[in-house]
Amino acid sequence: MDQLRKDVALEKQKYKAKLEKNLIERAKLLNKAKTDEVFQRMLLKKCEDDILFWFEYFAFTQNIKGFSHLTGEAIPFLLFLFQKEFVIGLWQNIMDASKPIDERIRALDVFVEKSRQVGITWIVDAVFTY
Repeated sequence: MDQLRKDVALEKQKYKAKLEKNLIERAKLLNKAKTDEVFQRMLLKKCEDDILFWFEYFAFTQNIKGFSHLTGEAIPFLLFLFQKEFVIGLWQNIMDASKPIDERIRALDVFVEKSRQVGITWIVDAVFTY
């Protein structure tokens, strides 16, 4: 747990710069996609193949304190490391559940031990939206 807390603290320090950079990257992607159908198909394929790419460039979440000057009420859904691990595990479980029982790799139950304000509810909503 101590390492997780250190990782989260480090991620928070980098968050503001990452948010600003991400907004610029999203704008570039969308501007290119407006006029380039091949690029649109490439983006769609990348999103289909990589849930973390979809989160990084297309998912939004509610605003958190201190960032409204950048984005208003919605902010890009930039995942912390522990959230990425949860997304991957949840998505793999969902995909495994569609297989016959004898071909499943993972257990179907997902247990989440969490505190408030770590984004798990929004992540689950976003994964099901994906």
